[in-house]
Amino acid sequence: MFQLLRTRRYLRDARSFLQQKKYPAAVSTLIESYERNPRRRDVAFCLGQALSGQGRSSQAEEIFARLVQLDSKHAPFHYELGCSLLGQGEYERAMDSLSRAVALDSEEPRYRHRLGQCLYKMGLYAEAVAAFEMRIRWQPDGAMGWLWLGCAWFQQRRYDKAAQALSRALVLEPNAESNHHWMGRLLHAQKKFALAIESLQRAVDLAPSEASNWFWLGKVSFDSKRWSQAEEAWRASVGLQPDNDAYHHWLGVCLHQQKRYKEAQECLECAASLGVEDGIHHYWLGNAVYEQKRYEVAEQALRRAVSLVPGKASYA
Repeated sequence: MFQLLRTRRYLRDARSFLQQKKYPAAVSTLIESYERNPRRRDVAFCLGQALSGQGRSSQAEEIFARLVQLDSKHAPFHYELGCSLLGQGEYERAMDSLSRAVALDSEEPRYRHRLGQCLYKMGLYAEAVAAFEMRIRWQPDGAMGWLWLGCAWFQQRRYDKAAQALSRALVLEPNAESNHHWMGRLLHAQKKFALAIESLQRAVDLAPSEASNWFWLGKVSFDSKRWSQAEEAWRASVGLQPDNDAYHHWLGVCLHQQKRYKEAQECLECAASLGVEDGIHHYWLGNAVYEQKRYEVAEQALRRAVSLVPGKASYA
């Protein structure tokens, strides 16, 4: 009886930690009880959720796979197993588990949503649209469903439908940076640069530590020939994520556009060292060096670009 009461207390504490997203505390609270009795489903389920929240997806997968073996008719077990697989990039297996969860409980919006995300990651955008639309049918006031529906339409270049979905997401959550981010990207694709800059600047203001917001603000500024604004945005993205070769690349291209070839060379050398097998980095590096009349070095870089993509006559 004492052991049972203690386990219940641990579970209560762990669930409280989960609600507060204090995942390490939840794991440490439950691990002893789980090791003592791994077949106790409530303890195992809670521990698996805590491990997933902590980013320990492979360990969570083991627990949820064992729970599915114990009870294959319980939809939450399949759902959490699918989530742990999705976190590891195991999209085919994740889709199978999430589809089973949906089949067992077709009215749970979370299951539809996560299945849609999995399909989206697999590039199955039409199927993702169907999943998100079903999620919205059961939860029409959930901004996240409208956001992902808009993204899935965006990837199919159905910009009118993407605009409708993203506008709805913004109405429901006007201060969510991801809503402004994707609306900005949609407006950029439609070449509505001034409006795109407004949306992406709002995303930056809401989440200034998110490098991708700065990157896309830079991209729109560059495409609208606002070189100094593009440079400022891309310097911010490089500062936040210095191991991203694309960020160094575009900063280098922007500096090249401003005829600051030595600075451009430095950025493009960073891009080429981070993305060694990407020929476009070497191509632009060759251009930057060529403009400095260092023809032998330029030739080496351009030959490297050609060797990586032999059939490509020009990257311009």
